[in-house]
Amino acid sequence: MDTAELFFRMALTSFALLSTTHAARYEQHVLFTNAPAAGGYSHSETAVVAPSTLEHSGGLVPVATDRFVSPPNALRLHWKSAQGG
Repeated sequence: MDTAELFFRMALTSFALLSTTHAARYEQHVLFTNAPAAGGYSHSETAVVAPSTLEHSGGLVPVATDRFVSPPNALRLHWKSAQGG
C-alpha cells in the first residue's frame, strides 16, 4: 500500500467517524423537531403542583402555529410559578 492510498483510507475513515459522532451529538440535543399537527405534542407529558399553573392540551405540551423559528410549529410554554407549587 503506497502513501497516497494509506492517506486516502485514513481520511475516509476519519470522515466517517466524524459524521457519525456529529449525528449522535445532534440527536442528544434536539428536544423538539416539529409536531405533525396542531394540538398537543405527542412526545410530551405535563404535570403541575397547585397553586402553580401550566397550560396544557389534554396532558400534553401545546403546539403553537402562530410563532416559530422553523416552520410549521413550535411548543407553546405558558406557566405561572407560585409559592408552594
